[in-house]
Amino acid sequence: MLRVFISYAREDVEYQRLLRRFLVSADDSDLQVEVISDQNLLAGDRWEERLNTSMEEVDAGVLLLSTYFLESQWCKSELMRLAERGLDFPLIPILVSPCRWLDVPVLKARNAICGDGPASQFEDQEALWFQIANQVRAVLPTRREQSHPATENEWSRISKAIKQGLFTPIIGPGCYEVTEDTREARNHLRTRLEWILAKLDDDAGACDFVRGVVGSNLLSVLHHRLDQIAQPHEDWMLPLVDLQTALSKLGASCCRFIGGMMQERPSGFTDVHAVTVSMKSKGYKEVEEKVTELRNVFFAAVQKASALNHYVQKNHRSGLNKGLGSAGILGQLVILTYSVFHNSLTGDDADDQAREWLDENRASVATAERFLRQARTPIADKLAITQLEWIGDLVWHTIRFEAPMYPSPDELAFQLSVCLGTVMPPKKERMGTMVELTDEELCQRLIRKFYRVYDRGRSNERPRLYDVLARALSLSSRGAVKPLAKIHKGTARRGLQDFRKSVTVAISTNFDRELERSLEERHADYHLVIPVFVPNEVLGNNGPAEDYSACWMMRTFSWDEDDRREPENVLLSASNQLNEIALNGPLLVKLHGSPLEPLQSGYMHRLWISDRDFIEAMVARDRFWPPGLKELLEAQERVLCFVGYPLADTGSRLRLSDHLKREKDNRTLYFVDYPEDPLRHALLKRIRGIKVGLIQAKIDELPQLLLNLLDQTSDRESGARS
Repeated sequence: MLRVFISYAREDVEYQRLLRRFLVSADDSDLQVEVISDQNLLAGDRWEERLNTSMEEVDAGVLLLSTYFLESQWCKSELMRLAERGLDFPLIPILVSPCRWLDVPVLKARNAICGDGPASQFEDQEALWFQIANQVRAVLPTRREQSHPATENEWSRISKAIKQGLFTPIIGPGCYEVTEDTREARNHLRTRLEWILAKLDDDAGACDFVRGVVGSNLLSVLHHRLDQIAQPHEDWMLPLVDLQTALSKLGASCCRFIGGMMQERPSGFTDVHAVTVSMKSKGYKEVEEKVTELRNVFFAAVQKASALNHYVQKNHRSGLNKGLGSAGILGQLVILTYSVFHNSLTGDDADDQAREWLDENRASVATAERFLRQARTPIADKLAITQLEWIGDLVWHTIRFEAPMYPSPDELAFQLSVCLGTVMPPKKERMGTMVELTDEELCQRLIRKFYRVYDRGRSNERPRLYDVLARALSLSSRGAVKPLAKIHKGTARRGLQDFRKSVTVAISTNFDRELERSLEERHADYHLVIPVFVPNEVLGNNGPAEDYSACWMMRTFSWDEDDRREPENVLLSASNQLNEIALNGPLLVKLHGSPLEPLQSGYMHRLWISDRDFIEAMVARDRFWPPGLKELLEAQERVLCFVGYPLADTGSRLRLSDHLKREKDNRTLYFVDYPEDPLRHALLKRIRGIKVGLIQAKIDELPQLLLNLLDQTSDRESGARS
């Protein structure tokens, strides 16, 4: 996707909107464009820094020239910054209204798009800007160029590894954000956003808040166009939109309140998570009025949450089964309201409205009091930045919970927090920590249930990333593979070379089945290794027959022409390890489990989701790795490519630390990331004894880079055969 920056004066904003509308590509276009301007800024952004960074990263620039543009100091600054990119950088002037643009030296070397005169002189503006947008698209580069790609030697090493079957992708949670296959999801999200905006047409602050929430989670939704806006088709959606509207107003009110109070009572702070604003307003009439006004907005949100929960519970509609968690939303909103406004609700100065709210929510308040007492949580009568963040997360959850796209770990953790039967505090928790606080078995059941819901609504088109990875894994996996443990020492050198050319391995810590489906669409034979719980009677253990034991299972998928054979299942153990089994195709290891994989009767999925799992895996590594996988990887000079593991996320690499600690290692590691902060590059230098490289690309750009290597490899193989 190409990124185009539009520089314009505020007086010409309507022309900017017309150009943006026609410049953004259709979903089925070969040339997809993302427009960048000050319209992309969100509430709280450091706007000057954000725009300067965008101008350094975009692939082309467009200037809407007018007298207003030439008189604007900021427009001149943008012009000079874009011009500094050089004459090779596509910088496209468009004459909007008559002005002396040729008097600007930087613009003399550029050809302006003027049509038959300035754009302002034409009556049919839509037809004109449609034509101008096509002219702009015609001069854009055909693909996005990488500013800092891997070196030629590094690409040669990766290409050689792909050819030999030693290219090992390690897929992480960042791959959930691949945006190539999000059209259905964007339709869903944009539709629900429009429903909310339609009810907030008189509240600009609330509109900005909900747009900011959606944009911070999936920016492309804000630029997505709908042919028509569908209306809510189920009755329970109407009270849901009412709740979303109330939450948007609540978020905007909290932003105004915190900002106003911090301006009136400024204080230094070093940790944003520790920023709070006191609700104790006694003696400050102006503050007391603001607190009461904010409290009423909280009351309205609780009322809408109560109405939604009552409807869902009464009608048993599908909203409850799909993971909305209406009861949890109500309970947590009551806890938040009760703790933030405890003094004005229960103190001597409580007004009639406060007493009425307590009476209406007596059961929920009693639950909140019991929870706060058991958790020994102090009631601070303060509103915190983290609580405002939670309100934003709640808005996003109610918008995206049915969307046909896999959730990130944080999104899944939030969904579990409102769907579990126990009352949870209104606080953002990591997945591992959150699971430790609740029933892990129930969490695992809910995760399997949620993933089936998300998976059913997805389109049949696979993201391009997985198609390219499947092709790379299938490239050299031809014929059965000799087990490594059976290679005799006397012929180890030649035998090991044959083995290296045949075995391909991929490792994933994600729960989706996108890579498996891409392999199946290629009719490729492959082996899938997943953690499972197996009945003791199957294993022949001495324990009770109804109990289960943790185990690793390998499923072998093969094809008979166009028909897939029934998968063969093998349980791995110390006496039956991966390095001792003849493999016929790529080996895909799902380290954290595969909740969408169908299992035979009696077997249960085992998902690695809690912090306890992580700690036990680091201490007892035999449980973390399938038997024989370490030996399989260590015996080969592999190229490990970490995809979806941001450099800033040290936990991502710690989960694979067993492969990063050895002093001597003949493998090469590559991290795919596009860090904006150059200091993050230093993290790579902390890994000693291993050759480490960086492929500076976003995940959406990796498929084309790999595809170029695959095409080169195929061309070389075709030439060799000729």
